[in-house]
Amino acid sequence: MKVALRFALLIVPAVIAGVLIACGGGGDSSSPSSSGSEATKPPAATQPPAATQPPAATQAATSNTFDVSIQNLTYSPATLNVRAGQSITVNVANKDTVPHTLTLTGATGDTGTIAAGASKTLTFTAPAAAGRISFFCTVHGANTMSGAIVVQ
Repeated sequence: MKVALRFALLIVPAVIAGVLIACGGGGDSSSPSSSGSEATKPPAATQPPAATQPPAATQAATSNTFDVSIQNLTYSPATLNVRAGQSITVNVANKDTVPHTLTLTGATGDTGTIAAGASKTLTFTAPAAAGRISFFCTVHGANTMSGAIVVQ
């Protein structure tokens, strides 16, 4: 029992020190330590730089033209935000090795089959009322490949 307790007393601080060093809590050994508020401030590098950037899977309605790529049975971006009543152009690039489509449900629009490595353009007018239009690949089905156009 005493041996196990001594072992635990030696191992636990070593593990904690390793975690602190791995998480950046070890500090910079080349700079002198300071006392006071400066020592408690986290380094600027620990701030998450991507926290203010919008998600890559959504493209906002800053214009009426959108670029969508298809790769690995996925639309990117998978969500487009558009303005109600606006004429929309979607440029679709098939970067996969098999054919795909981008077909709208609840609105008229279909690229038709897009061969592997090819591109097509779909133009339509967004509904006048806010809502959601789904799109999918008719070759692979909505359960495999789908996305959405959010009308605002």
